[in-house]
Amino acid sequence: MSEHLKPWKIDLDRYPGETLSSVADICGVILSALSGLESAMRQFHPPILPKIQQAIQPFEHRLKKARLRFEPVVSAAGGDVLCDQLLKTADAALRCLDTFLDADQPQTAIGQVMKAMRQHYRAQACLYPLIDCLKPVGRYFLELPVRERLMDFAPAPQHEATTGVFLDQGDERMGDYCFYIPETYDGTGDWPLVVALHGGSGRGKDMLWLWLREARSRRCLLVAPSSAGRTWSFEDSSDADRILAIIEDLSGQWRVDRSRILLTGFSDGAIYTLTCGLQQHAPYSALAPISGVLHPIDLAFAARKRIYLVHGELDWMFSIHHAHRSFARLQQADAEIEFHAIPDLSHTYPREQNASILTWFDPALK
Repeated sequence: MSEHLKPWKIDLDRYPGETLSSVADICGVILSALSGLESAMRQFHPPILPKIQQAIQPFEHRLKKARLRFEPVVSAAGGDVLCDQLLKTADAALRCLDTFLDADQPQTAIGQVMKAMRQHYRAQACLYPLIDCLKPVGRYFLELPVRERLMDFAPAPQHEATTGVFLDQGDERMGDYCFYIPETYDGTGDWPLVVALHGGSGRGKDMLWLWLREARSRRCLLVAPSSAGRTWSFEDSSDADRILAIIEDLSGQWRVDRSRILLTGFSDGAIYTLTCGLQQHAPYSALAPISGVLHPIDLAFAARKRIYLVHGELDWMFSIHHAHRSFARLQQADAEIEFHAIPDLSHTYPREQNASILTWFDPALK
């Protein structure tokens, strides 16, 4: 079922001071836990799992205590939407922490961490409608350099029906996808579009929350399609055709700058980024594959294609040696390619690269 997340209009002046103090308390602990988890997932490498778990355990203790303190406030509020939503967010964050901490063997840890990541995204989905009424939440969904300019990202009321986060969209022609239209979208001028592809067994919403902060901060449209199967359709063009249909549909409703469409992806999504982006009539102006490899494809149309290749030196799924070979092949095909090998990156998503990718894609997106 499709879902539209947009900023809630909540008058905080009607709350007693004690309630607001409790709201601020649990909100701060939730945001701290989500940030800690984001760091843990970025650093995840199976051999150092116990060290990472030890680092995030205090977040679980603090959040459990904060939730216990908040429960009487929720009961006293009697169904208040703000209190209920914060409790839902806390529960999703706790499930994420518990799932991460339950992983006890390197060989099963990967699946556990993937489950934890999905709970992390659910917590963000619960939290996002509060960006306009709780300033710390509004700042959390912005990049660090612009967090003190919160008023610059205030929603435009006249466009609230057509902006925000749209989850679980799609039909038979376009498949399942999620997208984000920044609340500052005002219908004037053409906006760049980021198309973000998930890894194997993932879904579009996995990538949406990995890019939303940057899209909101830099005023980009964002779409995250889902593959029809467990991974992308490398044997035919069915998923590629669906992605093109999604872009056409979005372009018909919002002002997409056709000269600024970035295709990016992680793992299998990175492989599919190169597979789709190096086709003859691909509409993408730049490609940013992360932690993937080059599928055996014809590189006849790779010349002058702009590519930002990211790979971790600790990657256990696709060795860094494969990335070097991909880089060499693309160089030989005359692609305009940059290769960024990250020393401490395993096969996890390097969120810090988003800013670099967007600045490389278009220096005006600062």
